[in-house]
Amino acid sequence: MNLFSKVKEIALSESPLRRILNSLNRSRLRRLVKLGYQLAHPILVMRAYSVAKKVELPTELKPNLKQLQRDGYTEVNFLDHELMQALVNEAEVKLHEFRTVEKNYDKNKKTFWNRLFEKDISFTDESTFVRLAASEKVLSLIAKYFGSAPYLNSIFLSYSVPTNEPLKISQLWHCDQDDVNVLKLFIYCNDVDTESGPFHFLPKQESKKVNYGFLMRHYQDDFIYSQVDKDKVKVMTGKKYSCFMVDTGCCFHMGSRITNPKKSRLMFTATYSGLPPVYTNFNNRITLTNTAPSDIYQLALSPGSIRNTQ
Repeated sequence: MNLFSKVKEIALSESPLRRILNSLNRSRLRRLVKLGYQLAHPILVMRAYSVAKKVELPTELKPNLKQLQRDGYTEVNFLDHELMQALVNEAEVKLHEFRTVEKNYDKNKKTFWNRLFEKDISFTDESTFVRLAASEKVLSLIAKYFGSAPYLNSIFLSYSVPTNEPLKISQLWHCDQDDVNVLKLFIYCNDVDTESGPFHFLPKQESKKVNYGFLMRHYQDDFIYSQVDKDKVKVMTGKKYSCFMVDTGCCFHMGSRITNPKKSRLMFTATYSGLPPVYTNFNNRITLTNTAPSDIYQLALSPGSIRNTQ
């Protein structure tokens, strides 16, 4: 067995060594971990770079790309409004079901934050949630930002509620360490003000000032504000349908700190990473039904057919 095959075997397994690799991926060695995954999938990597290079970004999106490159975020105002309305309507239905119907929801350690998709749920590309997350403009913008065709790692719907517990996990400052390149698309499905737990983050250049050592953890405000001016924090309040992208892999962020017991936050999130993905191991629970997908669409939703030829 050659080196590439051995790396590929480890990357695709659920072995203790895989778990060690995942831990290293949350350290300053994560670029080496990513390199190992790329070496295991050379054809896929070359395809992703080639597809991104051929993308012609619409003129209207060039300011968004520039802002992403400079600040690590951009406000999104180019999505199809009817599709946005359909997504928010479906999100509201999911919230009603969550409140009234007993289902096997995907549990997590965040008592302040609920997943509104069932644990065993899967999607097709005909889903409203997938259609929006994999829309051509979104994928093209991310491809130009990554310099490589993106992978739609996950989609989820979250419902944040007030608690009396100490701040924990994603309510504390952190960067996402799931992959070297991590970009998230957020859509507010209700009005979000300063009391509703809005998403907070530090732009890219300010985040670089934070010295967090070797391993990324979750940090209290004092740690962050001892290194960065508090006035540099971006607080993303907004009305229903507000949409924005943030590079959560390099921008320190936190959220769901609801201060009014009568308020809550309903939010859709799509997570994108570079190919091959490190964290989800090609399991985004999305089935491709389009019989003639574009290259960037296929890579985003179902790159397995390309991967399996290696």
